[in-house]
Amino acid sequence: MKKEAIIVTVLTILLLISLQFDSIIINFIESSRVDFTSKIMIFISNDVFDFLLFAILIAAMFYRNRDYKKILLYIFVVGIAYITASILKGVIARPRPDIERLVNVSSYSFPSRHTTTFFSIAPSAFIESKAFGYSWIALSSLIAFSRVYVGAHYLSDVFGGMLVGYIIGIIVTKYYVNYISPEK
Repeated sequence: MKKEAIIVTVLTILLLISLQFDSIIINFIESSRVDFTSKIMIFISNDVFDFLLFAILIAAMFYRNRDYKKILLYIFVVGIAYITASILKGVIARPRPDIERLVNVSSYSFPSRHTTTFFSIAPSAFIESKAFGYSWIALSSLIAFSRVYVGAHYLSDVFGGMLVGYIIGIIVTKYYVNYISPEK
């Protein structure tokens, strides 16, 4: 519980700070792009890449221990995160950054749906192991940064997505641990 509170607090502070510097940060990133890095970030930011990562996660869970409840946990948490982020986008209606985008995007900017869905998995990933949980956070952070790099989001959009996703992940994972698959 303490670790979760610290992560939520840090993400909240980062969100509040980043709101003050969004324009400066996005303009700096746009002016600092290089072709090689841009190609990598476009690939990482792609929906197909995200889907493949999620499919690999599900396949690994199936192959490792055929824990169907845990597979459903990952699918459920991502679904809830996706729906929540979609609703928040419509309610908040924040425009996308007004810079050259390296990817096509539609809808509004806040929160980043990619980031929300990937960070929602993090609390569940810690059930497997600390190493897997921290690795998932690192991978999710890379995806989040790619969304800023390609011009699809402000930094505060991805911090907001991290916060929303992680909180959803905590709630769903606690429900799973306490009611779906309690320790015997």
